[in-house]
Amino acid sequence: MTDLNRIANEELKLYIPGQGMVDLHLRRAMKTVSDYDDRLILARHEHTGDWVAFIQLGPDRMFPVIGFGKELPHPDEIRNTLERADTHRHGDKLLRQIQETNDRIQREKRQAATEGLEEAAEYADFGFRKYMGLKPQIFIP
Repeated sequence: MTDLNRIANEELKLYIPGQGMVDLHLRRAMKTVSDYDDRLILARHEHTGDWVAFIQLGPDRMFPVIGFGKELPHPDEIRNTLERADTHRHGDKLLRQIQETNDRIQREKRQAATEGLEEAAEYADFGFRKYMGLKPQIFIP
């Protein structure tokens, strides 16, 4: 290991009394999560090994909110992920987007059904006139 690599690796860690040597990238990520919401804590999930933001529900109760994967992302990416997934702050906007999408799908289905009914009515009218001997109705004003 060259001196530059050793110095670069040593600069990534910081000694904090009571916590020992702490990775600066981890410290920044933890600060980003706690700055976003003071109830959130960044920790590694004990079963999966993934980095997860937990919400603290009580002194001994934590609930996983969102996972970041095995590799800890950059703090800016963590902040963006938290912003996108925050239903508490952006719930109305997300509900509006979901409702607009559902309304669009329903309009498309109704339009397709209406077109299908019109085509079926034309075929039925054609069949009745051809096979029942009915004369076409002509309207003369």
